[in-house]
Amino acid sequence: MKNTGRSLELDAAKGVAISLVVWGHIVSKDFVKPVGNDWYFVLNSRLYEFHMAFFFFLAGVVYFLSSDGDWWGRWKKTARRLIPAYLLFAAIVFLLKGAAARFMPVNARVGGGWTDVLLQFLYPSQGAAQYLWFIVVLLELQILVPWLLRFLPRKNLWLAFALSWIFHLMAVNGYVTDLFALKWMFRYMPFFVAGALIVEYRPRFDALLDQWRWGFIVVFLVFMALAPKSVLPTIGAVLSVFALMALARYLCEKELAGWFIFLGVNSFTIYLMNSLAMGLARSIFVKTWGWDDWRFVPVVLALWLIGLSVPIFIQRKFFSRFGYLDRITR
Repeated sequence: MKNTGRSLELDAAKGVAISLVVWGHIVSKDFVKPVGNDWYFVLNSRLYEFHMAFFFFLAGVVYFLSSDGDWWGRWKKTARRLIPAYLLFAAIVFLLKGAAARFMPVNARVGGGWTDVLLQFLYPSQGAAQYLWFIVVLLELQILVPWLLRFLPRKNLWLAFALSWIFHLMAVNGYVTDLFALKWMFRYMPFFVAGALIVEYRPRFDALLDQWRWGFIVVFLVFMALAPKSVLPTIGAVLSVFALMALARYLCEKELAGWFIFLGVNSFTIYLMNSLAMGLARSIFVKTWGWDDWRFVPVVLALWLIGLSVPIFIQRKFFSRFGYLDRITR
């Protein structure tokens, strides 16, 4: 990565990552399934094994690129932005799902009681606004990883990296609770720490990506297609870091880079609202036109575009008018 105030490669990589996240949200796991489109579920089952690992790797790079040593002060600043965003969009999801369920099919229905609210905060990845678990895990990692480094000899990154893989293996093998999304925090911890290592060894990493660009991409694709699913959260996710960063560097050499950079700059906005935007559109499509068999392909492409573009439109046209809301939704 080039050492710029805002790395274009990093933004392009975030654009690739958020595109994959939105694709994964097109069909919710508890929504009406499109008949005759098993290919999507096969693809999605593989996608879900690596795409969030790549996102947390990028979060680690961003965090350690701008680290000033005051991790607690920085965490409080981040929390002042992310916690209100979490509360706001959890409330919006609860209200919209409760209202929409009367007229159209919705995923992760809200029962209307305090049990749903409690579930959202105790088990963020299982609540009605389950997609918001990313915020919880990011805040947890930004406490745990700097704290861990403080107590390691000479803040040894490699030792922290090794320890994080132990936690990862415990999580993917079912030995960590889902309470407060801890299972997901430990699963993605080594990728967040890897972000620190990449910042430390950036020139070597970039040279490696340039030398083996297409090799990384081909090996990753073949591995994701053929490898047993049990190894994908670990080996597949590691390969995704090299392949997708190589892809981001390649995109920055092409005119197409502008689109992915734009998506990367707006990735948090897209993250907050893509499920809401696609959820409404998806329910309308299913109720009025259907999405079985051949109809699914145009609907998928339309939903993907809606998930990537409508959140930015809403942020610019509504949230940007209010200073505080603008800050927490960018």
